[in-house]
Amino acid sequence: MGSTPLLDLFKRGEVDRDVRLQAAQGAFAPRAHEQLAILVLLQTDSDLEVRTTARQTLDKIPVEALRAFLGRSDVSVSMREFFADRGVSPDQISTLTVDEPLVTPSAEAFAGADADADRAGRFIE
Repeated sequence: MGSTPLLDLFKRGEVDRDVRLQAAQGAFAPRAHEQLAILVLLQTDSDLEVRTTARQTLDKIPVEALRAFLGRSDVSVSMREFFADRGVSPDQISTLTVDEPLVTPSAEAFAGADADADRAGRFIE
């Protein structure tokens, strides 16, 4: 899977810190591909809290779900390499067909989300 408009915003650094922090908790990505790509990107963020949160969120993903996801034919080589460096290899044949997020953010990730909705909305349009 290639880039998406949402992922491109994160790559270009056009996302406010509070939105990056919520994304680091697993929010703002409706599909597994985007969610993982954003989490991988944010684990090298310049902000320590965003970086740490993204790494913690990645560590919370169940290994079996991650292996099944990585076994899909549409997962990029770079994504597979990133997780291989973390000791997670893809399943040989993945039965995963749904592109639901692999991690669900905690209720804390949405605290104040109403106040941020207008600001976040401009990034997701």
